[in-house]
Amino acid sequence: MLKKLPYTLMVVLAFVTQALAQKFDVQKLHYNINAGFNVSWFTDDVGIFNKSYPGYAGSNYSQFDQYVRISALVNVSVDYPISPSFDLSAGLAYSGRGGSYKNQVKGITIHDPGDNNKEVTDDNKYNYKIDYMELPLLLQYNLRNSVGNKVFMLYGGVAPAVRVGSAARYVYYPEDVTDTNIGDTKVKQYGLNNANVFNLHSIFGIQLGSNRDKNDFFVDLHFEYSTLPVFNNSSPYYNTQVWTGSLGFGFRGSFFGGDGSNFHHKY
Repeated sequence: MLKKLPYTLMVVLAFVTQALAQKFDVQKLHYNINAGFNVSWFTDDVGIFNKSYPGYAGSNYSQFDQYVRISALVNVSVDYPISPSFDLSAGLAYSGRGGSYKNQVKGITIHDPGDNNKEVTDDNKYNYKIDYMELPLLLQYNLRNSVGNKVFMLYGGVAPAVRVGSAARYVYYPEDVTDTNIGDTKVKQYGLNNANVFNLHSIFGIQLGSNRDKNDFFVDLHFEYSTLPVFNNSSPYYNTQVWTGSLGFGFRGSFFGGDGSNFHHKY
């Protein structure tokens, strides 16, 4: 079902765009700029953390738990009203994705010099970094609140994505020490060339703005799902998709001055 959804949305967007082109009014365009953070995770274990990986059982990697990757999100977009309730939106976004694994350090006493050398716990961390440039294409529906003209905007769409960076990074405490300070870790970095260059993400979310008809700030919460595998099929231990939850804060404004109030109600 999730894999078919983006293609259905693309067909809908194509029909709407074709109809819109016949009566396009450039003065109704407005822009959105927002930034925030992503929390992403793999749908299945990958690489040396996959339970089918040779030697996994009884290895140190079997002691790791799957965790999330927290990364940056920056997006700029334009949208255009096609009715009092619906907008079309197209944008360009940088979006960090991936996943991680961690296990609590054992057999090493760790101190925090900033807290009177208090004994603390910490984790060894293995992070998969896969960053994309995306082209979000959205259909947006505005739900107006009668109090103060506040707007909840529901939206869905697709985001074709191109990988712009990928790496695997292991941050760990050396096993040959028994007493150390927090953060005195070593780092190993590996290439991650088996990450697919292209993907297609389904998007659904909600945005809250103080007044959709004015230049104003907004809060955005959305989720994305990669409908194509994150990695290529060269290894059976990398068969996974990725979920991403995003929280962002932004500003919506007019390209042509004024407060933007003419955009949404004059057709």
